[in-house]
Amino acid sequence: MTRDEPCILFSLARERRSFARLFPAETVLSRLPDLRRLTAPDGHTVCVLLTGVGDACVRSALAWLLNDPRIGDPRIGAEVYRPRLLISAGFSGALCHELSVGDLVLGTEFIAESGQRWPATQPCPAAIPCRCGALLTVNRFVTRTEEKRALAQRHGALAADMESACIAELCQQYGVPFCCLRVISDDARTPLSHHLDNIVVNGQVSTWALLKAVARSPRVMRDLWRLGKNTRLAAERLAKALATLIHTMPT
Repeated sequence: MTRDEPCILFSLARERRSFARLFPAETVLSRLPDLRRLTAPDGHTVCVLLTGVGDACVRSALAWLLNDPRIGDPRIGAEVYRPRLLISAGFSGALCHELSVGDLVLGTEFIAESGQRWPATQPCPAAIPCRCGALLTVNRFVTRTEEKRALAQRHGALAADMESACIAELCQQYGVPFCCLRVISDDARTPLSHHLDNIVVNGQVSTWALLKAVARSPRVMRDLWRLGKNTRLAAERLAKALATLIHTMPT
């Protein structure tokens, strides 16, 4: 048997958590990579894959997902899973000053820092209020306001993340429809401590690195508190938009 539900790709568990509350019935399909089928109270279903942060993690997870994995319990009949649509979702840093924390951005084009570009292949549903434009993929936290401004001018991108260009590239190779809905978790006007790039590893705070960073710059704790507050708001906004997206899709 083959299943073809759409699949949402999250990098971080905390990006997934708010959405999972709206689709509370859960079936674990694979533990590594972490693939789950979530079901809403009205019966709509969607698969969710936790990829990890960055290019290497995404390539490993999608190499598995896009090669007809068999999921479920083989004792009762495992299924082949071929997602009919991939949706990259998660936090993003604004590069333009018009975007605020909690604003939604639908990617229309995905840009690597090398300059390569890939298009989205799924149109924006009218039910979701969002900005549409290019997203830039980087391999680090962009913390300085002047660097954000320079990246926006160089690439013409609205926001930056660490995965979307890689996902777009692989979806084009495999011929899988792809869209990307991101939510702003830090704006372009407020600088962040450059120490964040060292203390946040694959989305988790390293306690030892945090203690060393705080000893050098007490501002790190203030930035982490603000980032935590922003990501909670962003995750809730993203979850509601994704739920609307899934509910407007044909079954």
